[in-house]
Amino acid sequence: MGGHAAGEIASQYAVNRMKEESLRIRNAGQLAGVLKSIDIEMHDLMMLDRSRVGMGTTIVGLLLLHERLIWFNVGDSRLYRHGGGSLKQISVDDVPDLKRRSHLITQSLGGTAAIQPLSPHTGEDDLPIPSRWLLCSDGLTDMAATDAMEKCMAASDLEATSKLFELAMRAGGHDNISIIVASIVPAGALASAWEQGATA
Repeated sequence: MGGHAAGEIASQYAVNRMKEESLRIRNAGQLAGVLKSIDIEMHDLMMLDRSRVGMGTTIVGLLLLHERLIWFNVGDSRLYRHGGGSLKQISVDDVPDLKRRSHLITQSLGGTAAIQPLSPHTGEDDLPIPSRWLLCSDGLTDMAATDAMEKCMAASDLEATSKLFELAMRAGGHDNISIIVASIVPAGALASAWEQGATA
């Protein structure tokens, strides 16, 4: 979270802990429990080093489990599903009910001096194959309109990521920008893509 003490430490900690726990998670309820534990652990870290009081991070992600998918988010980082040229937001924004745009969020991992009740957003479903996903921070979505983002997504995954980053930067790039574009395809299609890349 930009402007908060040790925000980069909070985000790296959350990523590392999710990676450690991912193999043990089997459903959305367990995933929500892991996020709540990470939140408590961050507050414990703050107590050990007072210079880190207030450190926090938003989080959004997908966990793929064989033929199942679990999505999750806390804060205002977003998950979109891309299909038919359109982006559909899957995640839930933790923001005040304000008519004007604001950088305020109503919950995060860490981010407060004292532990607050945390209600992670999660969902699970069959894993759609093929499917395409955009995960990003508000450094992109605060700077770019959805229709402009959809035009960028017409490109390949790597090129779309670059185009989205350039879009946010041209609009001012006022915040940290995190972007992942991921396509889930049948194993045969992936092998074919690798072979084409090797011979290109």
